[in-house]
Amino acid sequence: MNTRPDRVARRLRAVAAVACVVLLGAVPTANATSTADPDPRLDQPIAPATISWSIGPKPEGEEPGIPRPSFFLDAKPGQTIKDSVRLRNLEETPIKLKVYATDALNTISGAQDLLPATEQPKDIGTWIKFETTEVELTQLQYVDIPFTLKVPDDAEPGDHTGGIVSTAQVVGADDSGTGVDLDRRLASRVAMRVDGPLSPELTISNFGASYGGSWNPAGRGSTDLAYRLTNTGNVRLSADQIVKVSGPLPFVSRKATLEPIPEILPGNSIFVTSTVSGVWPTIRSSAKLEIKPIPTREGDEFPALRSAKAAGSDWAVPWAFLLLVVAVAGGTAGVMYLRSHTQERQQQRIKDAVAAARAEDQAVLTGSERTD
Repeated sequence: MNTRPDRVARRLRAVAAVACVVLLGAVPTANATSTADPDPRLDQPIAPATISWSIGPKPEGEEPGIPRPSFFLDAKPGQTIKDSVRLRNLEETPIKLKVYATDALNTISGAQDLLPATEQPKDIGTWIKFETTEVELTQLQYVDIPFTLKVPDDAEPGDHTGGIVSTAQVVGADDSGTGVDLDRRLASRVAMRVDGPLSPELTISNFGASYGGSWNPAGRGSTDLAYRLTNTGNVRLSADQIVKVSGPLPFVSRKATLEPIPEILPGNSIFVTSTVSGVWPTIRSSAKLEIKPIPTREGDEFPALRSAKAAGSDWAVPWAFLLLVVAVAGGTAGVMYLRSHTQERQQQRIKDAVAAARAEDQAVLTGSERTD
């Protein structure tokens, strides 16, 4: 019995369920449990697709004011800053929003994100206090929520990054019709620099290089690089990565500038994988990596900014070429053996024929002697 259509149907239903959550921009905050009775949450007349809002700093000056894309702040340890965040309902459906502050981080792949709602902040997210944390917006209404940012007296100099998060809880349904609580979040970035000595620095660890050859005996392969890059300084940095792959002979070396590294926040690490193509198999291959830090904050200049470096090596054996050589050598040896064996057999046949002829002649001579 062919079950492929059933498997395809189940996969399509699963993809549709995931797509629904993505389109809603929602993150499930609780797993619903199935019951025999209909979920009462589904009776709520909430249409997530009609809920949308914006969040950002209150514009500067008189209304409508000058827009600000994010909160970019400078302060000294112990300083207090007052500001406001603006929430605007973009639809005609009333919405209820909660507001809180949290810390930013880099994911292991390099993207920037905010801490999960269930995880407590430890840095700038704890410095921000709001006059209110819950608001209800009628159709197309906006509201400015004042907040106070108090920099601790012992705050470390350098960059501190977080976000002001607005969240709305809505009710959705999974593929089986079970009610699911969805938590939609929108955030505005908060980037602060605390006055004091700055020390930009990136550090490489766990560096490895692995060569992969080509099935073309005359072709070149590639070298895969993998390493962890950590911002061990106190300012935000991105970087260029330059790699040189070489072997025993200098004229077959390969130098490449790879994709730039995204911004890394202080104290964060990312895992980087890159590939250098067009590398000759030179039996033994070495890879040297140089990371050149790049300031990401406008106006930052660090003349003494140092590059981070690492090196590794791997066997770069031209297996396809060696197999070809072995095959050719084996074929040649086989042909030579067959030729030699054939010649030996021919010579043996000739020897046997000569011996037989001599024996026959000897027999004839012996018979003639007897007749005489």
